[in-house]
Amino acid sequence: MSCVDRHNPHGSIRPAMLQNFAANEPGYFACHGDKRGPFSFEHAPVRFEGCPACHEPHGSANPRMLIRADVRFVCLECHANLPNAPVPLGSAKVMGVVPPSFHDLRSPVFQNCTVCHQKIHGSHVDRNLPK
Repeated sequence: MSCVDRHNPHGSIRPAMLQNFAANEPGYFACHGDKRGPFSFEHAPVRFEGCPACHEPHGSANPRMLIRADVRFVCLECHANLPNAPVPLGSAKVMGVVPPSFHDLRSPVFQNCTVCHQKIHGSHVDRNLPK
C-alpha cells in the first residue's frame, strides 16, 4: 500500500485529495467492502464522520489502527456513562444513566465491547449491533 492508493497526486475535489471508488465513495471501500453500507441499522459515527472517527488513516501503534489502545476506550469516547441516577430499591446497581449504563464496566465481562457488539460498523439485524 502506498500514498497513491488512497490519494490522487494530481488533485481532487475531495478533502485531502482522496481517491474515489465506485462513483463518489471513499477509496478504502476497494479493500474494505464489508464495511460499506447502507445498513438497516447504521452506527452513526461511520455514516457521518467516516473511518477517522475511530481509526487513524495514516497508521497507529494500536491494534486495527484505532485511535485508542483499547477498543473499549474508543467506544467510551461517545458511549460514556454519566453520573449515577437514583436507583429504586431492589433494582440492580448500574454505573450511569445512558448506554452502556446497564454494563458494569468494572467487571471483566463488560470490558471488551466487541465480544457482544460484533457488527460495530452497521447491522442488518439488530439496532444494538450484535452479531
